[in-house]
Amino acid sequence: MEVIKDNLEVEGLFTTCGNLRTRKKIQTYLSRGDIYTLRNWGFEFVIECAAALKIFLQNLPQPLIPMRIQQLVIAENIGVPEKTIAYDALGLLKEEVNGRHKELLLEVFTFLKEAAVRINTSELTGCNLPLKLLPVFFKIESADPRKFRDIATVFHEIIMEAPEHLKSPCRKIPSGELKMLERFLSQDMRMPSVTLINPRSGRNQPTGENPEWRIPMPRVPQTRLHPWLGRVEHSTFV
Repeated sequence: MEVIKDNLEVEGLFTTCGNLRTRKKIQTYLSRGDIYTLRNWGFEFVIECAAALKIFLQNLPQPLIPMRIQQLVIAENIGVPEKTIAYDALGLLKEEVNGRHKELLLEVFTFLKEAAVRINTSELTGCNLPLKLLPVFFKIESADPRKFRDIATVFHEIIMEAPEHLKSPCRKIPSGELKMLERFLSQDMRMPSVTLINPRSGRNQPTGENPEWRIPMPRVPQTRLHPWLGRVEHSTFV
């Protein structure tokens, strides 16, 4: 996507496949995650990179947009504004898609939004990028061109709103909680101390100010101690 992003002015992106052998090599690099090789020589084959990306996304084990959400967009939404349909689909995406799937979806939509803004457009037809990528995101069986146009319009709204909508919002910490956190961090933290018990003498030998646990300390046989330590009746280990 970085290679394509830097060459959006090239005509034929996501439309022609370019050299078939080169495209298959790029598909192999994509499946391996070898982004370094793509960056080194991919700028010379941006058409093939776009075609390989399109095929790669289309052949993922799971569809980028779950089928239930696809059906919402594809359904006959007579009288419902395209923006409303797009927001409903994005709300479901945010709830149902998680983990790496969500990260990939967010990255793809961020790229598509920038591409839709910068790519060459026509004053009459507008941006045709959503129409080119419609088969990648939606499984459409209808052959009605008007249906394609309506879905592409909703898809364009999804592309433009998805990057901001899918990002997880950061919860703003209330001022009261923030002050409590500051006071907590400013205090001297005291580690709980340990009380060692010598089983032979039965003496408690606390360390620190607030003993919380009592750990029995086994007495090492005197014969195993160093001669000097063997003469010490009680040994304290902290």
